[in-house]
Amino acid sequence: MVANDQRRPRLPTSAVSDPLAGTRYRTLESLGGGGMGEVVLAEHIGLGKRVVVKLLHKHFADDPALGRRMQIEARSLAALTSPHIVQVIDFGQSVQGRTYIVMERLIGRTLAAEIQARDALPCAEAIGYVLEVLSGLQAAHALGIIHRDIKPDNIFLCDATRESPRIIKILDFGVAKILSVATEIGRPAFPHVVTTEGEVVGTPRVIAPEQARGKPVDARTDVYATGLLLYSLVVGRGPFAHLRNPLDLLKANATVLPVPPSQMASQHLPPGLDAAILRALEKLPEHRFQSTGDFANELRRVLAGMSSAALPPALVASPAPETQEVERTLQLVAGTSGLEDGSATFDPPSDSGALHSSAKTSSEALAQAEAAPPAAPVRRPTGWGKFLTLALLSAAISTIALATLYRIMGP
Repeated sequence: MVANDQRRPRLPTSAVSDPLAGTRYRTLESLGGGGMGEVVLAEHIGLGKRVVVKLLHKHFADDPALGRRMQIEARSLAALTSPHIVQVIDFGQSVQGRTYIVMERLIGRTLAAEIQARDALPCAEAIGYVLEVLSGLQAAHALGIIHRDIKPDNIFLCDATRESPRIIKILDFGVAKILSVATEIGRPAFPHVVTTEGEVVGTPRVIAPEQARGKPVDARTDVYATGLLLYSLVVGRGPFAHLRNPLDLLKANATVLPVPPSQMASQHLPPGLDAAILRALEKLPEHRFQSTGDFANELRRVLAGMSSAALPPALVASPAPETQEVERTLQLVAGTSGLEDGSATFDPPSDSGALHSSAKTSSEALAQAEAAPPAAPVRRPTGWGKFLTLALLSAAISTIALATLYRIMGP
């Protein structure tokens, strides 16, 4: 979606071959593409500034619906001022009739590439990244914009610069839903995107249950996908990574309760993180966090309790000074593209498979289990205990040595 450090072969930029011919931009490099379009690194002809341009394929130039969707994406992004959402600079149409969006150039890599390179990330780092994602989504939701496709491939980790540290940016609002009446927010944003009930738009691996069934979506739909993102970051893979068929993935997200991440992760998860992730992944939207702000507040509580819980059990009895604990909690460790199912439209599975639900949700039950009194800390031997232990050991060794010598030299 955006540029990274790796250099690619330059494309010819003649008026015939350059897809941006006739615009204010000229193509420098190809950054990839898909079934709907391509992404290129380009340069503003007058200013010399490098940007990233997303274009529809030429054979879609006559499809007004796709052009309208890209226009909605451009308008959605242009209205957002969050530092955690990629900035849109321009929007237009080439002389070939290809609709394009011009975005800021980012240097770094996606979280999908980060997971592929490093496997699971430390919990504090993963939570820090997700808090930035939730901040960006909160800004989008405030304008009535639901992303509907939050996944590691659409979250970009920008490299640190002299001006700023590493920062998360949300990409690809191409399947965003613009709410006609944002009842939770209080006002509409842009004209309604016509999406008939029963249409499923998004990536099967990260699609929310209501989204998989073609039901209405809201902010809680993005909460579900962000829960899957956090699960993938702390475990190294999602709860349904073993599935490949898109219909199986739709069914799993709609009906299958995920295994708690603590049972899948190779690292120790701090108290409360399991419950937070599982609550975000509840099948029924009313059982989830009701907003990205609620989810973020719970993750901040988890971070606040990580000063000792994040340490291996053997070190809990000897905690570090308070200043070091706070520093460790707030520090985010700095760190190709992972395989993900492409966005597509599917017929939703039938409602014959009932959603799993009970009087007590999975996250509530887990929270009660974690609230149990902790085991008493192991008492360490004192300095005198160590001295006596060494003295007795030395005496035992001396006795054995004398007995051996007597047997060798005896009559």
